[in-house]
Amino acid sequence: MPKYTYKCLECGDLTVAHHSASKRLEDCSHCTTLSTLRKVPSKINIEKTESEDVEPVGNLVKEHIDITRQEISSLKEKFKEGLEKDE
Repeated sequence: MPKYTYKCLECGDLTVAHHSASKRLEDCSHCTTLSTLRKVPSKINIEKTESEDVEPVGNLVKEHIDITRQEISSLKEKFKEGLEKDE
């Protein structure tokens, strides 16, 4: 279940709740006022890390393309040799 943080507009109390996205808390359990809770936007923490042992994706794609081209060239040569033998 996702975690949501709510702040009461009346008393300022922060409440953390785990519930489905379709549910919404409205009433403050601290000061017992009705319809005073508002969702506090959550901070998204994304860290970009670089590792020396990981090769960039672009290099891997280029390498795969080169290998595939070599395999295709080899298959073309074998095919041509096979056609020449049949004649």
